[in-house]
Amino acid sequence: MADRKRGRGGSDHGGRGGGGGGGFKKAAPEPTGPFGLIFQGYATALDAKALTRDNVIKANRDIGADAKKLIFLLHRVSVPGADRAAILEEAEAAIGALSAQCASLLNELAGVEYWRLHHSWTGGVQELLEGLSFYWYLKEDGALITMEQAQAMLGGFPLTPEDFLLGVSDLTGELMRHATNLLNRGDV
Repeated sequence: MADRKRGRGGSDHGGRGGGGGGGFKKAAPEPTGPFGLIFQGYATALDAKALTRDNVIKANRDIGADAKKLIFLLHRVSVPGADRAAILEEAEAAIGALSAQCASLLNELAGVEYWRLHHSWTGGVQELLEGLSFYWYLKEDGALITMEQAQAMLGGFPLTPEDFLLGVSDLTGELMRHATNLLNRGDV
């Protein structure tokens, strides 16, 4: 079959590239000469940056997921017969754990260009700010949290005004859900 088209990888093995190697990579040859050593240094630096980025993305996912759990927990205050004080106490413990996750994220970002990786961690932090603002709203009888209060609750995690505003802006959806739940319950 001489006229068989090649796959994306340039091989005749179903477009998977490499063909038949069982997924094993060949060991990289040892660098030789001055340029080889220079490029080995570049490769090491790039690998370290990629590892940091991957760790930041994982921390972002974890913070976002736990922030969603916080929001779901807070919505239990509108369930008939719910113990509001106990739910808010449980939420405080969850916020403490999230604050520790933010501290871990900050440690991961230490020594790197902090803002270069902003896109990798902003989503989880915004979700967390949504949960914090909802918690504050419930705890403080309708008050809106300030950026300084949010930073204090997160152990000084450096928030950007944009992240803060976007997180607080998402509060509107939670307030709508909360109001709907209260209406269904007959409390409004």
